[in-house]
Amino acid sequence: MTRIEEATKVDLQRLNKVACRRGQEADRIEPRAEGTTYDPNRDLFVVSLRGGFAFGFPPGAVEGLESATAEELSQVRISPSG
Repeated sequence: MTRIEEATKVDLQRLNKVACRRGQEADRIEPRAEGTTYDPNRDLFVVSLRGGFAFGFPPGAVEGLESATAEELSQVRISPSG
């Protein structure tokens, strides 16, 4: 391996460690979604956040959800990153 390749590998490893630390800090301090539910009786979509908070909104108020069925809304999932 050349010196340039070694330097690049070391730089990438350093940058990866920095990115991982930043991600962990963001997980610690930023509100992240952990779950969703849809209440068809109230026509309310609820997003639960880490830390115990939640917020709700009518699906019709969000572009792309305004024509979703109750079944479709009940299938919404949060990505692992929140």
